[in-house]
Amino acid sequence: MTDERGSGAGSLGELEALRDAVRALKDAERARQEAESELTRTNEVLERIFSTSGSPIAYLDRELRFIRVNRAYAEKVGIAPEGFVGKSHIALYPNEENEAILRRVVETGEPYEAYARPFEDARDPERGVTYWNCTVQPVRNPDATVGGLILSLVDVTERERAAIALRDSEERYRSLVTAMSEGVVLQDASGFIVTANASAERILGLPLDQLVGRTSVDPRWHPIRDDGTPFEGEAHPAMVTLRTGHPCSGVIMGVHKPDGTLTWISIDTQPLLRTGSPRPYAVVSSFTDVTARKAAEEEVRASEARYRSLFENAHVALLEEDFTEVKQAIDALRASGVGDLRAYFAQRPEEAFRLASLTRVKNVNRATLALFAAADKARFDEGLPGTWVEESFGTIGEEMATLAEGRDGFGAEVKLRTLSGDIRTVSLGVIVPPGPDRGWDRVVVSLLDITERKKAEDERQRLVLELRESLAKIRTLSGLLPICASCKKIRDDHGYWSQVEQYLSEHTDVRFSHGLCPDCVKKFFPE
Repeated sequence: MTDERGSGAGSLGELEALRDAVRALKDAERARQEAESELTRTNEVLERIFSTSGSPIAYLDRELRFIRVNRAYAEKVGIAPEGFVGKSHIALYPNEENEAILRRVVETGEPYEAYARPFEDARDPERGVTYWNCTVQPVRNPDATVGGLILSLVDVTERERAAIALRDSEERYRSLVTAMSEGVVLQDASGFIVTANASAERILGLPLDQLVGRTSVDPRWHPIRDDGTPFEGEAHPAMVTLRTGHPCSGVIMGVHKPDGTLTWISIDTQPLLRTGSPRPYAVVSSFTDVTARKAAEEEVRASEARYRSLFENAHVALLEEDFTEVKQAIDALRASGVGDLRAYFAQRPEEAFRLASLTRVKNVNRATLALFAAADKARFDEGLPGTWVEESFGTIGEEMATLAEGRDGFGAEVKLRTLSGDIRTVSLGVIVPPGPDRGWDRVVVSLLDITERKKAEDERQRLVLELRESLAKIRTLSGLLPICASCKKIRDDHGYWSQVEQYLSEHTDVRFSHGLCPDCVKKFFPE
């Protein structure tokens, strides 16, 4: 019994061990099947990736012969995928450098990666240089030796060409900014100068290393406004643009160089904005040296002030007039066929007066108001139409014709009527400033009152005329007169002898009255 029980127990143990072994085999089989299923799924995924990938992929053996390529690789070359199988990569794409890279991966087992690698296909020279991201991964055998290579490519030609174009563009702009006569300064969001061009160094009187890091609020600039008042740093156009995001244009500022020289600059600013952000991340300021221009403007203002002073204080009546409408009327007459304007105005003096009435008086001086007896310019303008007298219309026609001929000036004597009704004789001068547009809008007219002088001249003429008339009545004797030494008779041109009284009466206006001198009285009347 004991043996039987022992034998039965042993059989049961063996049976249990057998069952465990069977279960283990089943588990192993199931694991193998699952592994095979997972491998199949993985292979399917890899196959799908290989076949559908948009990037060219090639599988090479150790001798760099094609085992397989995907559709993207084949389409890049224009050969069916099966047309690559067994062919040498080196034969299709001869390139010593690429061959060396592939053989090094086979020999060392170390992967290779390159970005934007240039490649020029000898079979397609028109395409030029192309650029590729390239990955070469070794495929190892069970004994860890390299049995083949996976070559993966990404065409980045367009991207790289765009990057090259961008770099070229940046270089061109950098060269342009460097060559610009304008100063250019880049400041970051905090207002610190990041960089500047050579013109900025020259205009501001500081080298780049001393400009970088400065801000617009740096007190060392000693900036001033156009009127000489301090220019606060926060009001600097670059700071305004950083604060508001708006550009500034034509801001005049005076800055002091380290040597104390005051330089005037005209500043423009532009914000640099990132997409979607209203706040600038930097600002570009460009500026030009306007010191010479400002000095010229100051000289012009001083000259204008001198001119105004002379204009206002001159003893001669001066008027600034706009002849623009006169010019338009003259052009219209010419367009209508009037050739000889001088003859035209001579025949139609009222037309010359009409043109003269088109002038617009812009300004007059005090002497003009005094000449016309006008209290002020408004009163002068109001009474101006009645200042011309009809006998001066012919002179006005001469003036219009002379200016129409392109001459810069005209002068004549004319009569004018003052606002009080007095007739005055004046010396008229008209000057058209020279230039491309002939300055018809800023004609200067001068009027010199010569009434008293003309009266004096008339009086002188009257006296001269009277003198001439008186002299015409005076008869004179000249030359040698033959006279008798004894009886004192005078011989005339015909040989006749006459008494002195008779001769003088016949040849002059002298009349005689007779009497006795004291000697003759004694002689004839001794008592």
